[in-house]
Amino acid sequence: MTGPLLSRVVTCYHQWHFVEQWITLDGLFRADTEWIIVNDSPTDTPSDELLRRIEARNIRIVSLKTNIGRSNARNAGANTATGLWVDFVDGDDLPLVFDPAFLLSCSADLVSHPTRITVIGKGRFMDGASAPLNYPNDWAELLHRFAPVGVAPSASLWQRSFFLGLGGFDGRFDGAEDTQLVFRAMQAGGQIGRSDIPKQCYFSKEIKHTYEPQHIYGHRRLFEYILRETDDVASKKSAHFWLGKECVFEFLLGWRLVWKNRSAIWQYTKSRLRIFG
Repeated sequence: MTGPLLSRVVTCYHQWHFVEQWITLDGLFRADTEWIIVNDSPTDTPSDELLRRIEARNIRIVSLKTNIGRSNARNAGANTATGLWVDFVDGDDLPLVFDPAFLLSCSADLVSHPTRITVIGKGRFMDGASAPLNYPNDWAELLHRFAPVGVAPSASLWQRSFFLGLGGFDGRFDGAEDTQLVFRAMQAGGQIGRSDIPKQCYFSKEIKHTYEPQHIYGHRRLFEYILRETDDVASKKSAHFWLGKECVFEFLLGWRLVWKNRSAIWQYTKSRLRIFG
């Protein structure tokens, strides 16, 4: 085999302070693994000291002229990668020390991994390396053919040729692009494998991701897409259920925004009533 076995693509949008912490971990950097950081914030560059460390680690930086969203930034990294397999790490995740040797004999198109999950806190970023393991499987019915593996879309490792053959992530589904791509992989007859080795740690925030607008709108578009694009009964049934849930969350989000700004809304309403009075 010539070239790296694995390319690890990190999207970095105003997140160099996270990179500064994990770049000190010697075990991350191996001869069979290449690292690519995609920076789509042209006005935000690493410090001179961090840049020296990046160069010393032989990490490539792909600098984009404008913010193009996470999906497109990931695709840009995959397009410049040279590994047989490609991994995607968000800028605020902690990449974990990971030996990709098992991929040499892996015949799957994508591999599902567990994750480590913990609460983010000041000075606690590196604690993620020992955070509890999590095997998420929220989409068992939606991704029913992959369900026995227990797929976690956001923690999937991709054979790069298969990933590129699918066209990569679709920017219309930012916030749900991982699940949308795994669904397309299932529809295309892709084969999934499973590893019990975590490759990254996610950090939860005080606000639940489910209630963040990007996740609500991204998932709503995802379920509407599935209902349009598939005749699979199990997937359609699951998409209907999850779409209903996201519609409820969207209503709650709107109500919360109205309640939070109730004073300003009331003042505006009174001013309009005076005009028409």
